[in-house]
Amino acid sequence: MNWIAKPIHELSIEDRLNWNRIQADRYKEGWEIPLAQTLAWAEASQTLGARAYALFNSERRYTAIILAKANTQKTGIEFECVNGPLINWDTFDTAQEFAVLAQKISELHPRFESLSFLPRWLEENHLIRRSRIPFEIFQSMRASTLLLKLPTSTEEVTKLYSSRLQRTVTRSKREPHLTYDWREVNPQEIAEFAPRMAYFGKKMGFAIPPVSWFLSLHQATHRDTSLRLYLASVESSRAGAHHCIATWQNQAHYLFGHSWRESPCPAAFSPAALAHDLSLRQLIQIGITEYDLNGDSNERHYATVHEFKSQFNAERINYWIPEFRISKNT
Repeated sequence: MNWIAKPIHELSIEDRLNWNRIQADRYKEGWEIPLAQTLAWAEASQTLGARAYALFNSERRYTAIILAKANTQKTGIEFECVNGPLINWDTFDTAQEFAVLAQKISELHPRFESLSFLPRWLEENHLIRRSRIPFEIFQSMRASTLLLKLPTSTEEVTKLYSSRLQRTVTRSKREPHLTYDWREVNPQEIAEFAPRMAYFGKKMGFAIPPVSWFLSLHQATHRDTSLRLYLASVESSRAGAHHCIATWQNQAHYLFGHSWRESPCPAAFSPAALAHDLSLRQLIQIGITEYDLNGDSNERHYATVHEFKSQFNAERINYWIPEFRISKNT
């Protein structure tokens, strides 16, 4: 059970190739690889004040991204593994592997204070997996996302939609002076998108990473060639929408999107619906087979977003996320 642990900026080209090979192979075997457990995402996370470590076991083909932050109220360093580690939770030696990894992480810094593992398990798997881990759960939460299985032909896209969404897309395409744009992003476009996204997020009541996060994620795509970032834009003279999409292997993830609307503008015109429609058609053409709509919630605050996303008739994936917390005194 030989785990190698390095700050991500110290990874060699060989290390990165090995890491990407392990995750690509696991993805082909049916494992879910959350973006938070990719090297590119880890590099972007460092712009938020964390130090990222990559841990991997080439023999077992396991990986883990660990983020380290100094606790301002204490003298120690707190470590966190979000949506990971990516180990086989369904084998007889899961507990031993889990303990070995925890020990390895505790040795990363002499001021180790605590470690939190937050694996993301499918709801139907959590009871049996929980029984294999001999650590108490500090707390747990539930989360959901909507996953759209894409057809092989763009001619089949509208068949995914509800009848209501089909009407919305059809009517919206009649808006005069429409422009469509789909492209892999460049730094200048990110520098324009991020502040507008931040303004939109503040207005709608949700947090957005700083522009440095977006730029770092874009730069990381040059090192992690399996990750790509795209912008989908649809505008008329009266309204528009701009979406940031990430692709990894055969899966696409809707990351962020903002829209604007001037008055008067008919309510039936939905640039957001057209931006998703544009994205799906372009993604199919580059071989993407799944589109993650990035979260779903029935909470009152997200009712409008939930209602909109539900029109895509995507499969709802439910997760159970336990937090295993280990401190230096444990």
